[in-house]
Amino acid sequence: MPLAIRQVTPATLGLLDRVADDVFDAAIDRQRAALWLASPRALLVVAVADGLVVGQAAGMILHHADQPDELYIDNLGVAPDWQRRGVGSALVDALVRQAATAGCRNYWVLAEPGNAVARAFYAARGLIAEPALLYAGVIGPTRSAPE
Repeated sequence: MPLAIRQVTPATLGLLDRVADDVFDAAIDRQRAALWLASPRALLVVAVADGLVVGQAAGMILHHADQPDELYIDNLGVAPDWQRRGVGSALVDALVRQAATAGCRNYWVLAEPGNAVARAFYAARGLIAEPALLYAGVIGPTRSAPE
């Protein structure tokens, strides 16, 4: 079954009508997706086989006042039946090409320490793990961190 890598835009949002299990973290909310994709900084590419989305990679171009633009890869998901077949690499390659065209000079991604698959995937691509701390908070009346 041939695989096509396609960019999702507000005009091609219908590509997300048929998505395999475990490609995204949750069900697609079309209104939220359209709002996100309306940003010229948002990038979403999907792998489509026989009309079914079997993989996705989402990223955001970050602009800085003091350094070159960069790509942040926010999410990568591939349906279990399609894993270890080059789909993830093809999706990340597509994001990186788009970011390079937009003038980005580097890219980065966060991986949870216990996610051995993601860590091995990105290490195999030549990315270097850098120690960092992630701080998260809640926007609203409370000032405590999420549980």
